[in-house]
Amino acid sequence: MRKIKKQKKVQIRGVTTVEMAYIMPVVLLVFLAIIYVTFYFHDKNVLGAVAYETAVIGAQQERLPKGMQEGELSGFFQEHITGKLILLSNPTASVSKNSDYIIVQATASRRNMKLHMEMKTWIMEPEKMIRMIRKVKK
Repeated sequence: MRKIKKQKKVQIRGVTTVEMAYIMPVVLLVFLAIIYVTFYFHDKNVLGAVAYETAVIGAQQERLPKGMQEGELSGFFQEHITGKLILLSNPTASVSKNSDYIIVQATASRRNMKLHMEMKTWIMEPEKMIRMIRKVKK
């Protein structure tokens, strides 16, 4: 004769469902905030890198007889930043030259958020220094 085992009925409580209804929106908001902050720092790094690259190109071109004008450097900045920003939009750059260095001021914005970066690069002229050292040695 077989013994019949009695199965216990497992009751699922509604408490876990209510708790998850409170917790899941918080978890999703934290997840979206992390993605949002990651996009912001990505755009900050890209904006800074392109601004610095523009300043370095301007410093290198300044050594040539013709050189580059500020408008050409701003065009270079716009050409290299187009399509690379994820969160921010409307990137602009203003380039100013001095006898010693080149300054690139880059800005990008989205609604109430604005990012402003300034990159400076010295205009190096190693040829003059080398010629001066050679004159001193003679």
